This record gives sequence, structure tokens and C-alpha cells, in this order.
Amino acid sequence: EEVEFALILPFTPEGKTISIAWMAARSDAANYGKLLSFRFPTDTGIFGPIQIESRIDTNTAISQQFTLWGQSGSQVIRGNLLMIPIGEGNLFVEPIYLRASGANTIPELKRVIVANGNNIAMEPTLEEALEVVLGLAQATAPTDEDGPSPTAQPTLAEGETPQPTATPAPTVPLPDDVDDLITQANDAFELAQRLLQAGDFAGYGEEIDRVEEILQRLLELTQPAP
Repeated sequence: EEVEFALILPFTPEGKTISIAWMAARSDAANYGKLLSFRFPTDTGIFGPIQIESRIDTNTAISQQFTLWGQSGSQVIRGNLLMIPIGEGNLFVEPIYLRASGANTIPELKRVIVANGNNIAMEPTLEEALEVVLGLAQATAPTDEDGPSPTAQPTLAEGETPQPTATPAPTVPLPDDVDDLITQANDAFELAQRLLQAGDFAGYGEEIDRVEEILQRLLELTQPAP
């Protein structure tokens, strides 16, 4: 399948926090305006975005890391929580940015949170977070020595807009090796964040779709057979 740009939206019942559906609006020319939807069983209590955000908020290690960054003068910026239907459930991915003190500083991607059911991990990269959630690695301890890099991002003059500095990678066949899939997912996610920061929203959407495709294959390989 080819990578395409799509807008995604989860659905929850009024007054409740469980997920009951997920919809994607396809936006490429050949399929423009077509909708893809998944309906979830209402009797299984599938976690919704609000429930996952609540679990992130109450995760001791994540809260401690946010506090350490705040004490060092950095502003913690939580990106959009992506809900990705995979197999029998959903995978959630949320980027975490840090903005150093000072005018016109650009937020820097510093952590990635991955949640799969009750398993939650926050690591420096998507690759590492996936490994922790899947039980392939140990979580990283919180540290106050990991603030924004003072020279990692340029500052912008008033009225200046960032220019695209990266282009989406060409679509390649997915491997059957878990480590290779994790690496590909991480590379696509980091490229998506650079494209988003550069204002290339179409490229960002394509790379996020690529991440979803890789994660789907990864979960197929790591989930036990029924």
C-alpha cells in the first residue's frame, strides 16, 4: 500500500471517556473525501484519549521528569496524542517538546510517549519507547541533565517563518525483523516532527501514516497468536 495523507479523529460517547470509534478522512487525489472508520465494541471498555492522558498525568516517572524540567526553567509542551488502531486495540503516541527560556526559541523534540493499554513509556525516541512498551528494554530513569540544547535550534526573527529542511522518505517494503521495524518507525516519526516544525503539513501527514503502517506490522509480529 502507498503512503497517503489522512486526517484522523477518535470518538467517545458524550459524558464518557472510552473509545467507541475512529475515523480517517482520506485526502489524496484518488481517494479525496473518502472516509475510513472503525467501530469498537462498547462492552470491552477500550481506552480513549482522555483515559490515556490521565494515565500519563499520573505516571510517577513521567511526572517526575516534567517537574525536573520545569525546575530547570524549561517549558514542557505536550504534542497531539495520536491514536492508532492496531490489531485488537489501539496504540497511542505523544511527542514531548521542551522550549528553553528566551524569546523566539523553537521547541525541541525531547521525548516520545507510547501507550498500549496499561503499558506506558516515555523515552528519548519512538524506537526506545516502543521497546519499553513491548518489554524489550528497561525504562530510562528521570534526569535533570536533559534540557533543551542551547544551540540545537535557530531562533526566528519577528515575522520570519521556518523553511522546510527535510523531505519525506520514499516508501520501501517493510522488513520482518522487529529491530528494523522499530528503527524505521523511529526514523519516520522524527522526520515527521521536523517536517511539522518546518511547516510542511502534507509531508508530516505522510510520515505519520508511514509510522502507523510500521507500527501495525510491528504489533502483528510481537503479539502472541490467539
